[in-house]
Amino acid sequence: MKVICLGNYPPRQCGIATFTENLVTAIMNAADIHSISIDIEVIAMNDCGKTYPYPPLVRNFIRSESMDDYIQMADYINNSGAVVVALQYRLRIGMPKNFLRMVGDTCSILEMITGWPKL
Repeated sequence: MKVICLGNYPPRQCGIATFTENLVTAIMNAADIHSISIDIEVIAMNDCGKTYPYPPLVRNFIRSESMDDYIQMADYINNSGAVVVALQYRLRIGMPKNFLRMVGDTCSILEMITGWPKL
């Protein structure tokens, strides 16, 4: 099963990055305990103009100021075979509202922080 977690990720220092890292670890541990084969990857969110030395689990990133990055990653996710995408975000910062529409037809989306406007 393919799972993509999209959000801030260490070494970026913020609560969402820590949460995403903990979520990824918990998913991998649960899959191991239940003998479930899982392919998990992270798509990290980058601050405007910044880059980070991410670990190999982070296979892609989105520059928060680049609509082209959002479009490319929506296409990537839609063609990745992912069955679940877990989004971690801070309301009003980053993702355009229509990003969920770009991705939502092909996989289940878990909203990890409440407050996203209903579509």
